[in-house]
Amino acid sequence: MPERRPPSMDRARTALPPVAVAGLEGAPPPLPADVLDLVRRAAALPNALEVIERAPLECASVLLRARPADVERVRAALGAPHARAAAAAALARAVVEGARAPAPEPLRRAPRTPDALVREAERTPAGLRILATASPECAAIAFSVHPTLVLEARALLAARGGVRDGGEVAP
Repeated sequence: MPERRPPSMDRARTALPPVAVAGLEGAPPPLPADVLDLVRRAAALPNALEVIERAPLECASVLLRARPADVERVRAALGAPHARAAAAAALARAVVEGARAPAPEPLRRAPRTPDALVREAERTPAGLRILATASPECAAIAFSVHPTLVLEARALLAARGGVRDGGEVAP
């Protein structure tokens, strides 16, 4: 009698979970394109679904490069069990595809001085508003700096008259 072997563990690790196909009777609807796009962006992050579902909204928005309203809409869509399962399958595919993709371009150097941070904020769309009004932690994430540097840059902006009372950026 021939020896019977269990399936290979390597095959089990690389097998992707099945995804529901639209049009099949009883199959859940496919995920909307905006949800899939955000899931694919999250694939580069450790604990991707945790970031989408549970991270503070502002931090998830910065990390995923998406508007907070988009993150909230995706969170609501992933509330359905079938949607979360489909998102997990799409995430697994994105991780595998990302491993085959070319390496991303290197990150630019983060500002190290308050003046450099202000210049970086001026070059970034809505950067001055983020620097002046977002929480120091979220602004620090947006500019890849320490929150202390954000506070120092805010003091520099205030000394230059660049920030009005209430945190609004002067024109």
